[in-house]
Amino acid sequence: MPILELTNLIKDFGGLRALDNVNLSVEKGEIFGLIGPNGSGKTTLLNVITGFLPPTAGDVLYKGQSIAGLKPFQIAKEKLIRTFQITSVFTNLTVEENILHASHLKTNSTIWGSLFTTPGYRREERQLQERVTELLAFTGLEDKRNSSAANLGAGEQRDLEMAVALAADPEMMLLDEPAAGMTAEEQAKLMRLIETVRDRGITVMVIEHNMKVIMGICTRIMCLNFGAKIAEGSAEEIASNEAVISAYLGGKRGA
Repeated sequence: MPILELTNLIKDFGGLRALDNVNLSVEKGEIFGLIGPNGSGKTTLLNVITGFLPPTAGDVLYKGQSIAGLKPFQIAKEKLIRTFQITSVFTNLTVEENILHASHLKTNSTIWGSLFTTPGYRREERQLQERVTELLAFTGLEDKRNSSAANLGAGEQRDLEMAVALAADPEMMLLDEPAAGMTAEEQAKLMRLIETVRDRGITVMVIEHNMKVIMGICTRIMCLNFGAKIAEGSAEEIASNEAVISAYLGGKRGA
């Protein structure tokens, strides 16, 4: 059973059809890529999957259950996490504070536990601190623990976004243009990090304009254009697909 499945998904804005009967399935353990030119419907698709927009028709199934119509925080609680959904890094907080903020999505502490610092609350806080240390090491941000997020470079900001998403203990992550603003070296690090996330059992869907990143890590890729799926397949199949070349790369090969 796919971990994520879209069936005949439609999203209309007045007389404009932004998503036109999109069908998609992502298997557990995949790194699935979503590409398309600007205005193709990628962001709208993400917003429908993650509850920021309701579908006009069709359904969104996550682990076999419909999540269409749920609020974003309810979907996040189900461990389907979008990189900015938990937080677009809070620049007024430190790196550690950003990760702790996201970690509290999975805590069981009550307000009374925090007020009276019960043994259960203290135990959970220790576990959170251990988790923060692990995520800092995993993303290479150990030496930035007490730094303000505002002072991080573009690549480090993306590393922090990844740590924040992982802090919510996801089963599936939707990464929205994670390579934006990165150098070639930072992109290579990101690709290794995403593959390591997948190796930890987390399914990943990557929405990205950087074709080197998409082609380098994705097991399958789907291309949208004008809200409709025009191609789906392996990196090799997508790279040679004339409809994709025409829509996404601006014309036929050699033109």
